[in-house]
Amino acid sequence: MNEVILLGRIANKLPKVEELDEKPLFLSLAVDKIVAGRKTTRFIPVNVWGKEAENLCSYKKQGDEIFVKGELDISIYTKDGKDISRLVLNSKKIIYTSGSSGRACNEDEGKSLEETETVSYTHLTLPTT
Repeated sequence: MNEVILLGRIANKLPKVEELDEKPLFLSLAVDKIVAGRKTTRFIPVNVWGKEAENLCSYKKQGDEIFVKGELDISIYTKDGKDISRLVLNSKKIIYTSGSSGRACNEDEGKSLEETETVSYTHLTLPTT
């Protein structure tokens, strides 16, 4: 199973909806992590497609907090003659928390966040082999 749920803030400026032009939206998600009592931030690359990307650009801005539910993938590209790979999160669903618009705007338009999906973070237990 390849499913990831992250809570973070939009780290980059989002384009206008008209600028998407059928391409995926790339965003950087700033996710906080506590290491040895010190807060650090990791910037996770995220791809968002279609209506989710349009809604995100219409209703959210840099610094707003969102949940991203998706799957991990490896993106491979060539730079200066070398193949470079990086881990990227391909979003399947964006869930808005509070922000500039103060309203949820998922595909379940008109329903509150509680009516669309509840995400709980207690701990993660992975199966042992």
